Amino acid sequence: MPEKPLLKKILHEINSRRILPAVLLYGAGAFTVLEATDILSDRFGWPAVVFKIVFTLIIAGIPITLIIAWYHGEKGKQHVQRTEIILVSIISLIAFAIVINLIISAKPPPKPEIITSSPPRDLQTIRSFIHPPEKTSFAYYGIGGSHIALAPNGKMLAFVASDSLGNNAIWIRQLNNLKAEKCPGSEGANFPFWSPDNQFIGFFSEGKMKKVNVSGGPPLTICEVNNGWSASWGVKGTILFATSPPSVVYQVAENGGAPSPVSALDTTRKEWTHLWPQFLPDGEHFFFLADISRGGMGIREGSIFLASAEAYQENSGKNNSCKFLFNSHSNVVFSAGYLLFLKQNTLMAQPFQLTDHQLNGDPVALAEQVQYDNAFGRGGYTVSNNGVLVYQGSSRHVKSHLTLHNRSGSPLEVISQSSLMEDPEISPDDERIAISQVDESNGNVDIWIHKLNKSASTRFTFSEDFDDDPVWSPDGERIVFASNGNLYEKPSNGAGRKQLFFEKTEDIIPNDWSSDSLHIIYTYRTGINRNLWFLPVVGERKPFPLSASKYTELHGQFSPDHRWVAYATNETGRYEIFVRNFPLAGGKWQISTDGGVMPRWTKDGAELVYLAPSGMLMSVKVDGSANIFASEVPQALFQTYIKFLTDPKHAYDVTNDGNIFLINHVENEKNMALTLIVNWPEELSQ
Repeated sequence: MPEKPLLKKILHEINSRRILPAVLLYGAGAFTVLEATDILSDRFGWPAVVFKIVFTLIIAGIPITLIIAWYHGEKGKQHVQRTEIILVSIISLIAFAIVINLIISAKPPPKPEIITSSPPRDLQTIRSFIHPPEKTSFAYYGIGGSHIALAPNGKMLAFVASDSLGNNAIWIRQLNNLKAEKCPGSEGANFPFWSPDNQFIGFFSEGKMKKVNVSGGPPLTICEVNNGWSASWGVKGTILFATSPPSVVYQVAENGGAPSPVSALDTTRKEWTHLWPQFLPDGEHFFFLADISRGGMGIREGSIFLASAEAYQENSGKNNSCKFLFNSHSNVVFSAGYLLFLKQNTLMAQPFQLTDHQLNGDPVALAEQVQYDNAFGRGGYTVSNNGVLVYQGSSRHVKSHLTLHNRSGSPLEVISQSSLMEDPEISPDDERIAISQVDESNGNVDIWIHKLNKSASTRFTFSEDFDDDPVWSPDGERIVFASNGNLYEKPSNGAGRKQLFFEKTEDIIPNDWSSDSLHIIYTYRTGINRNLWFLPVVGERKPFPLSASKYTELHGQFSPDHRWVAYATNETGRYEIFVRNFPLAGGKWQISTDGGVMPRWTKDGAELVYLAPSGMLMSVKVDGSANIFASEVPQALFQTYIKFLTDPKHAYDVTNDGNIFLINHVENEKNMALTLIVNWPEELSQ
């Protein structure tokens, strides 16, 4: 069919006026401007309206570019046409009107407001309850209890809530409003904290510390942090934080940079980790919990110290300003002239002088039955600077249930109920369970052996050391476990005493024992990261690393034929499941698609199961029979409420046939409402 004359003429004009090159050149420039705007917005925290304005102007520039190319694209000199002026003016006026509307409708940033004084004493104390948003529940079963944070001005509450699939995100509720709003870009967040001017919320997510402007805009990365455990933002622009134990307190600038330590472990006191830093109003001095409960699962034993962030000496690696205040098993915060801390499940308030940093008076009970996560030494409460308190109630410690489930998630049998259990390991013959358990009378951690389908249980270790993280030998005759930084072994029938297996004297966690009995894979702490290492069992026991990566590696598991190793790492920005050859030969395959931790193999090696970030148990059909590892699309099995998803220890196991799952569930109290108290200091003055 011949071309239509009109179409042929239009194509000729487009070509002769060089419209296509003009459009391509404009598109390249527009893309560069948009990328630059996005990068600068992240760097300097520009409001979201800036990007919208730039995008609007670029869209308006497309027809203007076409008009100019049409009238001036031919070779030679062309005069400005009246029609051209009219069209460009109309488009410019429309774009200008849209920009003005964007500016007017944009939320103005909240006025900086820093409050450090106590509330007036003539106000009445008000108590109320805060319920989670519809179809969500307050998330506290992840890491370290309730994830709630009041703004310093007492007007907003940030909290982490989970949807029906267990996906976490930060929500913000104005306390004068009945509705909370979800914070964009906060998926998978933990430990929210506020800037002192109430403009930003900080949080930990995907191996990073991030912040987001409450008036809008994308989250901005402050620094990389693996397993961050809470933070405090000071008035001088410094953020303090700690990581999963063992840790010291670190500082980082609010606009980003490399973290640096501001505390050092005192080995003379047998300090194991420093947790829960909290700035005082001067932005220099801070509190922290120095914990000596090595192993992190026994009854907390530690002390509260006060230190200056500016007194840390890099050359010596010490902070000589540390001042002992009192012994405690939980975090502390300062508000309205008081130190708040937990004594068991009772929230206490004790007067504290800012002038000389001295406690002044006796502690007084402020609230009872406050939720407390013993494994992390943290209470579920938050306070503002002006007399507002919010806490998560609880009738007891968070309790875990060691329960058998079928593949659909239906519970079959409760093996044990204890507030303090970790790392369940099923024996190779599916008859017994080894698990770390706390003697709540003295806080000592020992290993116990439970019968899989019976209520009988026996204590396996009896020393005063922290004995935990059991791993069965392939024949089930021996158990290797961690004890105060070293590896020990003992016959699984309980006969005899434990014998030193591998001396490390550091934070070491055995993960698995290969089926040929030749290697043990373990997690070892290096700086703020953990990495996987292999320990030869026979001959010279000289360990070698999985990858010597700068990223964290956890939960190593040998395949049943000991040719593959499955593990979790955050090298992609979040934890994913990978499989590598063993012995190591360079091959590596990603198994999970939306995050994953704690992989386990079934006995036939044809299936890998793991936990998604939401706690959903996932299943993947795999084939490792050839030299190339193959896997199918992950499928969801059922929702769990595992307590510590990024803990370096496993929280579940699976029987050989892959049909029964042994899961250490956290007690499901997450639907309890939060308690709100306004002007709580008034009660203490009565």
